Amino acid sequence: MDLIPTLAHLTGNPIPNWAEGKLLPRLGGTQDEKRSIFSMDARTNSSFGPLVNFSISLTRENHRLIHYIYPKLKYEGYEFYDLSADPEEMQDLYPSKPALAMDMKDELDQKVVDVNRPFQRSGL
Repeated sequence: MDLIPTLAHLTGNPIPNWAEGKLLPRLGGTQDEKRSIFSMDARTNSSFGPLVNFSISLTRENHRLIHYIYPKLKYEGYEFYDLSADPEEMQDLYPSKPALAMDMKDELDQKVVDVNRPFQRSGL
């Protein structure tokens, strides 16, 4: 999401109005520790339909929440890590469900709803 604005900036072109991302730090943007960063692995999900078979993570302020959704494998779960204390992500804090994890869960789940919204309108 950040590549289009950053590449446009670096090549001297205007950033398209439809581009959602921000300039990457050290390439014209500024570091924002409170910014939510999403990443996803949806290799086994159809490119032409809603997200149903994937994992998605949200990283914010040295914490990472990961949601795994693999219905074909009958697996769904969350993991939550404190990256400053556990950079290798070895100690899953989600079972204790800290308040920050619940806040991030709401944001992560909403992102999936937002991404899937176009498919609901088209009836897929």
